[in-house]
Amino acid sequence: MTHHLSKILLIGTLALVSPIWARDNYSIRHALARQDYGSALALTRHEFASVRSGGEAANLIHVIVASAPAEQIAPLVTAAVEANTQYGPEVIQAAIEGASPAERAAIVNSVYFALSRNPSTPTPLL
Repeated sequence: MTHHLSKILLIGTLALVSPIWARDNYSIRHALARQDYGSALALTRHEFASVRSGGEAANLIHVIVASAPAEQIAPLVTAAVEANTQYGPEVIQAAIEGASPAERAAIVNSVYFALSRNPSTPTPLL
């Protein structure tokens, strides 16, 4: 009986957590595939505005970066951080993991430049 109870709890937990994993990153990936970078940026801002945890933000940026052309990664990461500065460090860290030194520099420079122009940016993020 306890074995069945643990299965029921596992299924219930997965049912509650699945909507978090099912964020609408398909639309972003589709816009990137169509080379509609303006829409991809707008969709990225929209998705990150409703992110609820650093882990969720990191996972979402991984999915986006994996399907983005190299020259679009820095603008997408910047849009994500601007949309939700609370999870900016997690987004940046996830985006630069495995990136080349040049890609890391482009990401960090892009984010820093955009955020330094915004007076409401939290100081620790800069």
